Amino acid sequence: MPLIASRTARCLSTLLLLSVTPATWAATAEQAGANASAKAWFTPQRVAGDGAFCDEVLKAARAHFLTRKRWAAFVLPGMQRVELRGAEAGQGPVYFDLLTHPGCGGACERYQVIASRTPGQDRETLEQLAKGLPGPAVDVELFKGRDDRYVSIGSGIDGQPDRLEVSRLNDDLTWTTCRISTGPDEAQIAQSIPAAVRSAVEAMERAAARVRQDAGWMCGSARTHARWETAMHDALQAVHYRPWAVFERVDNPTGTYDQDLQGLQRWADKGVFERQAYEAFVQQMESSQATVATFFAQRYGLAKAQAAALSRQALQNAVSEGIRFYQYAPYPKDEAALRDAILAHRPMAEIRALPGKVDDLAVAIDYPEALAYLIEQGADVNQANAFGKTPLMYAAQYNQVQSARTLLDKGAYPNATTLIPVDGCSYSLRTTNMTALHYAARYAGPELVKLLLDRGAEPAIKARWDGEPGRTPLDWLQQYTAPGAAERNPNIADGQVAGVAALLQPPSAPVLQARAQRLVLEGEKAYQAGDLKRALRALDLAINLQPGHERALADLSLVALRDGNYGLSLQAGQTLIDGSHDARLVANAWHNQALACEKAGSTRYNDRLYCNAGPLYARYQAWRADPSAQRAANLVGHAIPEGGYTVASLTYDDVQLDVIKGSGPTFDGREFLYLAHPSRIVIHTERLGWKAASDTQAAPSVVEEARVLDGSQTLTVLRCDQGCDLKGLQVLPAP
Repeated sequence: MPLIASRTARCLSTLLLLSVTPATWAATAEQAGANASAKAWFTPQRVAGDGAFCDEVLKAARAHFLTRKRWAAFVLPGMQRVELRGAEAGQGPVYFDLLTHPGCGGACERYQVIASRTPGQDRETLEQLAKGLPGPAVDVELFKGRDDRYVSIGSGIDGQPDRLEVSRLNDDLTWTTCRISTGPDEAQIAQSIPAAVRSAVEAMERAAARVRQDAGWMCGSARTHARWETAMHDALQAVHYRPWAVFERVDNPTGTYDQDLQGLQRWADKGVFERQAYEAFVQQMESSQATVATFFAQRYGLAKAQAAALSRQALQNAVSEGIRFYQYAPYPKDEAALRDAILAHRPMAEIRALPGKVDDLAVAIDYPEALAYLIEQGADVNQANAFGKTPLMYAAQYNQVQSARTLLDKGAYPNATTLIPVDGCSYSLRTTNMTALHYAARYAGPELVKLLLDRGAEPAIKARWDGEPGRTPLDWLQQYTAPGAAERNPNIADGQVAGVAALLQPPSAPVLQARAQRLVLEGEKAYQAGDLKRALRALDLAINLQPGHERALADLSLVALRDGNYGLSLQAGQTLIDGSHDARLVANAWHNQALACEKAGSTRYNDRLYCNAGPLYARYQAWRADPSAQRAANLVGHAIPEGGYTVASLTYDDVQLDVIKGSGPTFDGREFLYLAHPSRIVIHTERLGWKAASDTQAAPSVVEEARVLDGSQTLTVLRCDQGCDLKGLQVLPAP
């Protein structure tokens, strides 16, 4: 029997649920909500404020709690919404302003109603007036009552979704404020809701979090995914005490749970992890619905059908707050069908009959026959994802020995390493340089570990995490098989640990040194023969076996450049620049960086930014490391104005100078300017300065770094540590 059901089978339970029409479900849920609200176990409580006005507010809040309306729609009886504009109040005119408190890029702002006697107040004055007034709210409105008094109503006070604040304006423009708690705290929920129900809701949130993953949680100034996750958590909490009001998505009326589920089904076609996460999500939804429905029937006295309808709609809509898809279609129709068939373990005859093509072998990693078929169709056994994870690494992660053997037989490289992806929003990885052997030590059994070692996997390669010392596969094995390990490798029994550890023991330092040297020679030979890919692998492996191997780094910087792998070239060169004391090697590394920067521009590779200061800066640093006539000529020749540089003209004692700004600042914020001029002109840098950007800002200072001569041409290099604007550069009169 296949491990994963087909899409038709996956939807069977959903189809059974839909044997009742959506309209019927909605009507049943609505009636259930009305019945449940009549037996609510929680009622809003006063947090601050007293007197008759606050009594009125509390009474209205308790009535509103029993409805299906959002708290943003709360209003006191007899109130009329009014615009924020000038009006009469108390002893004279009153002017209302809405003070906006900045949030996350236009999505998390909070607002305050400010009343004053003066129109057109500036922000600084409004901020002073706001002190001691009703707190900033996510939603706030101004109303006028039958007694002509103004009332500000805000929900989501101080970022808390269960806080309502109602304030009445007094004659002297002070406010009488009442604050209401619209939901129970954690202790009240724990006391009133059975543990099984709380566990079911928490499990639902975890299952949703697994399909959401951590990627992109805080990305973008709007923090979209963080807000969605918070909204889902708050809605799931409301299932405990106000399920009749968890019905419709607050800020995205175009999406529904059914649409989200269709999007998840398409997302599940990405790979084995996604499919398993989706299956677990669907199963957990059904399980949680059953548990919560039983609780609703008991607590609120609902009939079985009503309890099921209310549970289903409340949980689905709560989860839909955090899982959203907008016209999501990641694959063409034929490819999606083939992916789905493979992930569902459909018969191979059916898979072979499908017209689509899939290049991502990870889709078939737990279905060896389908894996072999995709390879037969031309899929690359070494094609890595955005962070360098190869099909062989997936096979190790899922302990798929037969798939690993198939990949290795077809040429899979066992020592490929991962890196930090450029897209930090889709991925939240901080560990780099992992190999298939690392994945095997973490997830797989002894057979797969031995297979990788027999096929050339190196146990000495170290994975790194945020600057910590590197860790070998043996280190990972010890971590994930230790007694009491939080995350244990389930495929290595206690009695097998010692044997696997012996297999993963790295060679001695002399052995690694000799092996690295042989690999360097092998790489140089492959490069001379024109086999760049083989050369890259040999040199990269040499560096992994002996980090800091200068000859390997120098070779790799050049070979990767010639292969068009600019990120790897820049990384190898920068490692030399940072650690070598050989001026010639450092100069060559800077020269290769200049060539790579011309091709790639400012680029991020493995979590480091390169080329921001431009190729001219790299050529200048090459000359500084090795100030030869050849490098001077190279630098001056490239500094002569040509496409790609920002150029300004500057007249110095009746001679026009070309001022070149190569690109942006270096990683430490310095900027460099290059003055190209005839050698007969001597530039006195004390006569160069900047106009200040404003009266309150000091003008940047300039420091002469060097003068580079090439026959009749000279390049005067200036450094600016405060940010240099070419438009403000000026020549001061001679003393």
